[in-house]
Amino acid sequence: MQNLPHIDDLPTVAIVGRVNAGKSTLFNHITDSGHAIVSSRAGTTRTRNTGVARWRGNLFRIVDTGGLTFDKTDDFEKDVRQQFEKALDEATLVIFLVDVTTEPTVAEQELGKKLRQSKIPTILVANKADTNAIAVRATDPTWRKFGLGEPTPISASTGRGIGDLLDTIVTHEAFIAANSGAESLRNVSKKEDLIPPGTIKVALIGKPNVGKSSLFNALIGEDRVIVSNIPHTTRETHDTLFTFNDQNYLFIDTAGIRKKRNIDDSLEKTGVHQSLSIIEEADVVLFVIDASSPLSHQDKALAGFIQEKNKPLIIVANKWDLISLNQAHVPAHVQKDDDEETKFRKYLDYNFRYISFAPIIFVSAKENLNIAQLFPLVSEVNTARTKKIDPLELETAFRAMIKRHLPTKGKGVRHPKIYSIKQIAFGPPVFELAVRRKTDLHESYMRYLEKHIRSQFGFIGVPMVFYVKKVMV
Repeated sequence: MQNLPHIDDLPTVAIVGRVNAGKSTLFNHITDSGHAIVSSRAGTTRTRNTGVARWRGNLFRIVDTGGLTFDKTDDFEKDVRQQFEKALDEATLVIFLVDVTTEPTVAEQELGKKLRQSKIPTILVANKADTNAIAVRATDPTWRKFGLGEPTPISASTGRGIGDLLDTIVTHEAFIAANSGAESLRNVSKKEDLIPPGTIKVALIGKPNVGKSSLFNALIGEDRVIVSNIPHTTRETHDTLFTFNDQNYLFIDTAGIRKKRNIDDSLEKTGVHQSLSIIEEADVVLFVIDASSPLSHQDKALAGFIQEKNKPLIIVANKWDLISLNQAHVPAHVQKDDDEETKFRKYLDYNFRYISFAPIIFVSAKENLNIAQLFPLVSEVNTARTKKIDPLELETAFRAMIKRHLPTKGKGVRHPKIYSIKQIAFGPPVFELAVRRKTDLHESYMRYLEKHIRSQFGFIGVPMVFYVKKVMV
C-alpha cells in the first residue's frame, strides 16, 4: 500500500485545562470546523477530540481534552484523566487554557504542577479576554504561580489574540523540531486530505448504551473513547483511521440516538444531530443493538431511518456473551430446538423486515468476540455498494427471471410487460425498469426481482432501488 501522510505524523498540540475554560471553543476556532460540541455546561468534552489546523503553511494536529476537576466523586474523572494522559503522551506542545475572568482554582494549580513535572513545552493561555480591560488581568502576578510564565490573553469566542497564539505555536522550538520531518504533509490543507483514497467510512449507530464506544475501542485496539454504563457518555462523534489487511477504514463513533420527544437537553440534541449527519456521510453503517435486551421501539425507528437513507448496512448484535442470560425476548414462533444464533436471526427478521438485506454478525466488544470478522464483512458490503453489473449479464439474468416467473399486475386491469432493465447508478445500486404504459407491477414481483438480482450478483448488505419508467411500444 502506498505510504501516504497520516494525521499521527503531524506535530501535536494538546489543549488542556479545567472544566469550562473554553477549550472546545478554542479547538473549533483553530480548526474552523465546529466539530467539538460547545456549551456552558462543565464537562461537555469527556473524550479527546482530534482535528487538523494550518497556520502560515504549517499543518498540525490539535487535540481537545476533557476538563479536569480533580474531584474523586465525579463519575467520569478517572476516564477523563486517562484520556488526558494519552494526550500528553502524544503532545509536541501543550496549551494550558485558563479563564482570566476567574481566580486560579485548586484544579488549575494541580494541573500546572503536573505540567511542570512532565517537562512538556507548555504555553499558558488566558481565555475570555474579550476586551482590553479584561485582558489586563492576564498580567496579574497570581497567574505566574503556575511557573509557566505570564499567560497570553485571547478570546476563543471572538478570535481576539488567536493569530498571535498561533504564531507562538508554529515558531516554538519544540514545534519546529517536530515539524522538520513532516515535509510530505506540506500540501495537505485539511484533515480530510489525510484520509487515503479507498478508505471505507464506517459509522457506528445505535441507541444509547448498546456498546458502540466499546465496539469502537475494540475495533481500533485502543481505549480511544470513554466507556461506561451511563447512557449518553459519548456526546460527540469521534473518528480514527485504521488499517487492517492493507485496507483503510475510518471508524466513526457517534452519540446514542433516542426518541426526539425524550430529548430535552440541547447538548444531547446537538450530539444526535451530528450522529444523523454521519449516517449521510458513511459508506457503511454498523447498526449496533444490545443482544441481551429486547428490541425497543427506538431500535426499530432507527433502523427505519437508516433504511430511508438507502445506506449499506450491517446489523451488529453486541453483548452476545450475555445472550444466554436473557432469552425472554425471543418470540414464541421461533423453534425451541434452533440454536441461539438461528433464534436471534429469526427474531431480527421478524422485527426488521425492511432491512432484511443487512447481514447480521454476533459480537461481544467486551470479550473481543468476532471483532476481527467485522473487517472483511465491511469490505464485502462496501464492494457491493460500488458494484456495476455488466449490462449484457444483467439483461440475460433478467430474461431468465421473467421466464421463470411472469410479471404480476398491481393496480389496473392490463397485464404488465417489462421491456428492459438497466442499472443507472450505484452506491446504492439503482435499477430502471421499462414497463408497459398504464400497467403496474405488483409489490411482490418487485421483491422477487430484488431477491434474485441480489442472490445472483452478490449485493450483500446493500439496499436496492427500483424505478419504473412507463413506456409505449
